Amino acid sequence: MKKTVVLILLILPIFLLITISFAGRIFATYNYIYVERVAFVDNLENELDKNTIITINKGQKKALKTKVYPELATNKDVVYLSQDSNICAVDDKGEITGIDYGTTTVIVKTIDSNKTASLLINVSDSDVSGITLTATQLNLAVGEIQTLYAVITPMTAVNKNVVWTSSNRTIVDVDANGRLNALSSGTATITATTVDGGYTATCIVNVSAEQKPPIEFTLKPEGDSEICFVNTKTINLRLIISCDSEVVNIDLVKFMIKSGKNNASITGDLLTINKSNKIISIFAYVGDSNRPTHQAELNIVLQN
Repeated sequence: MKKTVVLILLILPIFLLITISFAGRIFATYNYIYVERVAFVDNLENELDKNTIITINKGQKKALKTKVYPELATNKDVVYLSQDSNICAVDDKGEITGIDYGTTTVIVKTIDSNKTASLLINVSDSDVSGITLTATQLNLAVGEIQTLYAVITPMTAVNKNVVWTSSNRTIVDVDANGRLNALSSGTATITATTVDGGYTATCIVNVSAEQKPPIEFTLKPEGDSEICFVNTKTINLRLIISCDSEVVNIDLVKFMIKSGKNNASITGDLLTINKSNKIISIFAYVGDSNRPTHQAELNIVLQN
């Protein structure tokens, strides 16, 4: 009798394990748990925001992580796709590789229920490889303002900061944004140097005292001041602008407030000043305001 009881006690755990396993298979067979959604996650399995952009360098590899919901889903298998494999490739394990510069989307799709999630991938290059300027030579008149623009390569370079210098600031001055101010007759060389890599590009600027500026404001500051004081709240800007008719059609000149927008407004050609004792910078230009062919500036203050 004792032998029988001992034998039953030894066999019972094994029987229970077999029974539970068999029951689990039956449950899984008749209670299939479908996939409801899938998401890209970080290393802590926090879901990535839909606006997240993953940036990698050309040639760099990075493993993406995903999570399938619910966690007890029966089939969690997924496949990965790249909308442009010429920019970014992705393998069956979710590892991406930067192929060429640009932006594309990687998609993960579940085998069960075809649920998807997408992630923007930007393939960049952290190093600057060169710089050019929008002009290599300019002819300006004394008092004329012009802007040079630097073009950094590759376009995907991370640090595009440039330092501007003039070989003779008494002839042509240049600010941190490449804005030139022709001060006296002569020739100066403007140099743009990349912060990353120290690449340079130059522009020779010839300044003539005889040539009339293509655009200039006829309303001038007094003495050495750079500010024009007025006592009227409304000014027709077209009446205080002068153009070299051989270079610029005055009808093509447009106006905008460069700084002090909270203190004034422009409707057509009419400047309306709302607050006194505030500096308002008026910008007259031809062409695109971001890259004008000709331009002039005037600082105005309404006196009490």
